[in-house]
Amino acid sequence: MRRLLFALAACFASLPFGALAAEFEARKVNNGQWFVFEGAPKTALLAPAAGEAQCYQIADVLILLDDAEQALDNDLLQEAARRGLQGYHDYCAAKGQRASNARNVIAFVAADATPDSLGRIPNGSALVSGVIRASGDPSDEVLEIRFNRAEAGAQTAAQQQAGNARAELERQQAEARAARETQAETQAETIRAKYGPQFEASRAAARYTGNLFSPDRVKLTGAWSVSRAQCGEDILLLIDKDGSGHVEWWRDTRSYGMLPYRIGSWSLSDDVITMDFTHRVESSFIGGFKDEAYNETVQLNLVSVSSDKLRLSSPGPNSPALKLLGADEKQFERCPV
Repeated sequence: MRRLLFALAACFASLPFGALAAEFEARKVNNGQWFVFEGAPKTALLAPAAGEAQCYQIADVLILLDDAEQALDNDLLQEAARRGLQGYHDYCAAKGQRASNARNVIAFVAADATPDSLGRIPNGSALVSGVIRASGDPSDEVLEIRFNRAEAGAQTAAQQQAGNARAELERQQAEARAARETQAETQAETIRAKYGPQFEASRAAARYTGNLFSPDRVKLTGAWSVSRAQCGEDILLLIDKDGSGHVEWWRDTRSYGMLPYRIGSWSLSDDVITMDFTHRVESSFIGGFKDEAYNETVQLNLVSVSSDKLRLSSPGPNSPALKLLGADEKQFERCPV
């Protein structure tokens, strides 16, 4: 195996360049040199030439990683790049030369790298490539990473794992959705089977038997809607049960068909119809399906009634009748039953 340390003709030399210079190990790497600084991980300055390198000949800051996992540690890379940049500035200062304000940074696994003839790290061996710039204290600078192959590989694996997890989640959601739809359809069939026959029976019970000369209470009995076209969608049933008034207000729902929106009793006194509701069956997107006891009294003014038309009005702006009618005044037509 071609490994870095065996390919090097190492030459150890601690070279102090005064108070500003850090000690480093000068290694001959093929026809180039690395000035290696201690640290975890080690850093180095690349000089792709033999002999005493001038400041301008320092090409890159190298980060010698112990393993590829270190390339995933951003804090480690940032700190190592700053140490390498500081070593570069110290090297140039010790030689009395002006340092550049930016250096390329290459990070690689030291044991796996195969430098070229000038000691440079080929792109295939580099795990991380970037640049660090200095406008003041190098320790304040940030490494700008151009690419990180280790991170990209980890992201690819994470994306694959996330994709598998997402596919599994979507499968589970699809199964849960299908189960909910089946349950909802079963519930809808049960509700339609219960209230469909009840609606037909109540509508038949609301058959009008009066005539032109019948009193208003008799004329009120029957099935009413805002138009004949609406008789199968929104219908008020005023039924006489042995002298007692029974009321059912049915409304169509998309999922369950006709439901008794309100059920209770009714009476007429002094042109005021009083409806005492005791039960309701409703379905809404937010509230869902409700079939429950209910307590509400609504009074409606009887404006007029004939054998085929009925006009009702709300007693006032805050009356429950306004919500029930949906208008201050509304005309109904008798529905055939």
